[in-house]
Amino acid sequence: MPRDISLGNAPDRIRLTGVIVVSVKRAVIDTKKCDKSPGCPARRICPADAIEREESNEPYFVNAYCQGCGKCINFCPRRAISMV
Repeated sequence: MPRDISLGNAPDRIRLTGVIVVSVKRAVIDTKKCDKSPGCPARRICPADAIEREESNEPYFVNAYCQGCGKCINFCPRRAISMV
């Protein structure tokens, strides 16, 4: 029997019909909004440790690690993270 479920904090909902659906959304950082703080709360909350930094201190997501859970969105004080 189909039922609605929520994918963590991700904004989308899916309908289960006996088929396994994997989230294809991933997090991205708007580096113009990011304050590049060394104590980034979004980086600390990420269960997959998917947020890394370039040598220039620019943050980025390691797409292979990002699970698409969306937890980082709620913890970014500058609202620089979104799911695409």
